[in-house]
Formats: sequence, C-alpha cells, structure tokens
Amino acid sequence: MGNTLIRALSGLTGLLLLPWTGMAQLTVQSGLSPEEIVQDHLVGEGLRTKDIRYTGHPEALGVFEIEGDAVGFSRGVILSTGRASDAAGPNDNPKTSTPLGRGGDKKFYNIAKTRTFDAAILEFDLMAAKDSLVLNFIFASEEYNDYVGSTFSDAFVVRLSGPGYPNGKDLGVIPGTQTHISVNTVNYNTNGKYYRDNNPYTLAGRLNEKRQAQLNPEVLAGVEFDGMTRVMSVGAKVKPREKYHIEIGIADTGDGQMDSGLLIEAGSLNSVEQYRWVLRRQKIAEKRRQDSLARVAFVADSLAREQAIADSLAAIEQAIADSIAAARASETVPTPDPESASEDVYTEESREDYWESEAEYAETPDSEIIREEAIEPPPVRETTTVTVMEDPYTRPPSANDIDDYKAVLRYARDAYLLSDSDVELLQQIGAFALEHPEMHLGIYVPGTDEISQLRYDMVRLELLKTGLSPERIFKNPFSFLSAQESGGRHRAELRMRPVE
Repeated sequence: MGNTLIRALSGLTGLLLLPWTGMAQLTVQSGLSPEEIVQDHLVGEGLRTKDIRYTGHPEALGVFEIEGDAVGFSRGVILSTGRASDAAGPNDNPKTSTPLGRGGDKKFYNIAKTRTFDAAILEFDLMAAKDSLVLNFIFASEEYNDYVGSTFSDAFVVRLSGPGYPNGKDLGVIPGTQTHISVNTVNYNTNGKYYRDNNPYTLAGRLNEKRQAQLNPEVLAGVEFDGMTRVMSVGAKVKPREKYHIEIGIADTGDGQMDSGLLIEAGSLNSVEQYRWVLRRQKIAEKRRQDSLARVAFVADSLAREQAIADSLAAIEQAIADSIAAARASETVPTPDPESASEDVYTEESREDYWESEAEYAETPDSEIIREEAIEPPPVRETTTVTVMEDPYTRPPSANDIDDYKAVLRYARDAYLLSDSDVELLQQIGAFALEHPEMHLGIYVPGTDEISQLRYDMVRLELLKTGLSPERIFKNPFSFLSAQESGGRHRAELRMRPVE
C-alpha cells in the first residue's frame, strides 16, 4: 500500500511543459473493431485469421501513426494498460497513469508472479502459408526508470500455441534467450543494447536538462512513455496450413498505476520462410549462376581450343601439301624453248633413238637390274599365335547398361586429341544419356598436368556437343579400374549411373 501511494502521489508533483514545437507526435485512433485492427493493421502476407476477439477496455486498444523512423516504425497497433491515446507525446508527464478499473488475467501470472490489473488482450486463430511466423514490436512503459528492479514491472504477453507448442511458446523474449522482456530485464543496466531511454525527469518529477540533452529529441517529442525497448523482431517455426492460436496482451502488475504499452508494427505479423533457408537458397542460386558463367567460359574456351587445334592441323596439312608440291616441281623435266635451243633440239630421229633405248631397258628383266642391290632376307623365326582379348570398356552402351555403364578412352603418351573412334563412342554415349535423363555421367582423367586437363576438356566438350546438359556431367575423382586394368595414366574413364 505504501509503494502504491508513493506512486500515485509522485504523479502530482509540479511538471514543466517542454517546448516541442515542430516535432512529430504519435497519434492514436481508438474505436475500431478487433477484426478491423487485426485484418487491416496487424496481419501481413501469407496469413489467414479467424475467431478474432478482444478482452479489455475499448480505449486501451487502437492504431497509431508517427512521422519519421525515430521510434523504429511509423504505423501499427497499440495495446495499453491505460488509455491508448495517452501514449501520444510529448513526454511532459513522468507519471502518466489512467486506471481503467478492469481486472487482470491469469495468462500473465507466469510472467508477473503476482496479481494483475487493466488487462487488454487481443487473440485469434491463424493459419500460415509458409513455415515461420515473424512479428516486430516495442514494449514501452512509464515504469522506466524509477521502478527498475521493483515488483511493479508491468507484464505483456505474445504467446503462440498449436502444433509443436502444446503448452504455448512465449515470443516476448530477448533474442537468443528464454528471458521474458520487462522493465526489470531490459533497462539501462541490463541488456542495455535493447533499451532506449526517454525519461528526462528526476525521481521527484523535475526536469533534468542535462539528461534531456542526452535523449533523442524526436522520440521525446513524439512518445509519452519514459522508456522503451528498441524494435524487437521475434518469430517461431510453424507447420504450413495448420491451425494456431496467438494471444497478444498487456496488464498492470501489482496495482493499476503507471501505464505501459505494446506497440506492434503494422503488417509485421507475417508468414515467411526461415531466414537460414532463404540464405541457403540465395547461396545455391549464386553458386548456380557462377557455375553457369564458368560453364559458358569453359565451353567458349574449349571451342577456341578446338578451333586452334583444327587450325594447327590444317596448317600442318597445308605445309605437308606445299612440301610435296615443291618436291614434285623440282623433279619435273623442263621443256626447252625451240627458239633458244642450240644442240639439244628434238627431231624425229632423236625420238626414235630415245624410245629404242627405253625399249632395250624395258626388255631387261627386273631380277637382273636389282640383283646387285639385293639384301639377304632375315632368318624366319618361329612365331607364337597370341589371342588379343577385346577391351570390355570400348563398346557403346546398350539397354543392359541402364544401371551402370563404364567406358575407357586410351591415349598415346602426351596425346590429347581424340581419335575418330573415340569421338564416335562419345557420341553414342551422349545419345544414350539423352535417352535416359535419370542418369548422370562422371569423367575421370588421371593426372593434374596440362595434358590431363586437355584430355578432360576434350571429352567433356564432345559430350556437351551431343546436347547433354552440363549439370549431368561431373568430374569423377576416382578410377574404377584396377591397377592391372588401368594400363598407366594415359586414359580417360567414363562412368554413367542413375542419380541416387
């Protein structure tokens, strides 16, 4: 009783009106139905509501607006232990109190641990489209800072119940903890990072100009409460399209003096996906984008390499053709010019002599001509017939390979160009993979040098050219061949299996 009397009398001390000209003030509208407040001002995206009801004095519930973002948000719903309109600034009264003569509620007992008064409770059923609920609010009170640590610590509740929460889940807690938010748990000494002071008065109710200068002038001009939390963002995981029940309320604790208020951002009660899943999808999307860019660059680079190789081969072929043409040109007997010829003039007689000599040469048996140059043949050795087994990894895939198919391309040392048979085999493998979209294809090329990378690039490029999606081709880190089968490092292995 003594504390209650002191609280009541302290509000009667002489007050100084403060010059708040030009500052935006919080304005409150009361008299709206609970349905209008919930559906038009509280609930955001992805929620359906039903059975909305309100318990408390009609003037304790309303909607508010305030210019600017000094408070944290500019519109929302307010529940108060007094008249909601008394929350409007400026803060020219350190002991604002309007007892409404209403009772408390047992919902607050686990938080307050004592009797409550002037309870104002808004509750309704809801169904979420996604897997989480979020809500932004501010708890404000005239209990700050004079009654920090006392039993006069007004209580509020934001409780969700339903599937997964048979006993209800308290959402009005300090982030990362189970500690309920109140004057005693969030203030200038405890969890100060969540607290915003708005009290320029001494305990006797006199203005302290030094303290006033340290406060935010916009908040001081706009809001009556002596202190408040910063914007608290809370949430809970829910089952989509399942029925839940939410209770949002506030009550005086210990007596009906000193108003407190719960300010909820308009439209902030939302159905969303959990933030970590959003981040995960963003990372996956970014990785896919980077992979796509890398694939485009790889294909462009591979095509450039293939064109460079083709150009080099064409240049070599042209050089060989030029060399052959030059050699043939040097062996050709020139036809003499009749005008410049002197003694070497062809006549009918000389032609006859020429063909006679050719005839003599032609009549000579070949054996007589090359006898002197003949080389003794090497002795004939006994030979053993060797049966060459067909390589089981060079056949194209068949209908029996829908569970597992393996192929091996073999290279000469330092070679990376594909033979025609290898290209044909890769085309058959690609066609088979297109007919079986459930399968993916791994490529293993031993070694880490440039030759190995070129072999991998050339094999992958041929598969891409068949129309295979790059996502179905990956780099296999392991060989499926035994040491005896591998035959060294000059190979490329392909393995096609269904996605598990």
